[in-house]
Amino acid sequence: MYIKYDEYELLELFENEPILVYGEEAGVFMYSNVDKCNVKIVMLFSVYENTCKVSLCHASHNDKTIFECNIVDVERLECSKSTMKIVKIGGAVPISISFDPNYAINIENL
Repeated sequence: MYIKYDEYELLELFENEPILVYGEEAGVFMYSNVDKCNVKIVMLFSVYENTCKVSLCHASHNDKTIFECNIVDVERLECSKSTMKIVKIGGAVPISISFDPNYAINIENL
């Protein structure tokens, strides 16, 4: 089993192409973006290991971490308009992320 996602929806949300961390065969991707308040969001996920790491940091303060979360047993990434939900196997949504007007992370069931 692997993480299901729509690369075009992620491209639209992050406004950047992903970085292939260990090459395309490894299935590890990193998306990032900086908002108008200089807060940077980074999402690193492994398609085959079903893991996802989300972090917020200050882009103007040497990427000093504000928040970081590792999620295991990820089934899919659901995107709609300016929101992304990380859905675990079984349907639980531990985190949803809003991208507009600034980044907001809603923790529901960690």
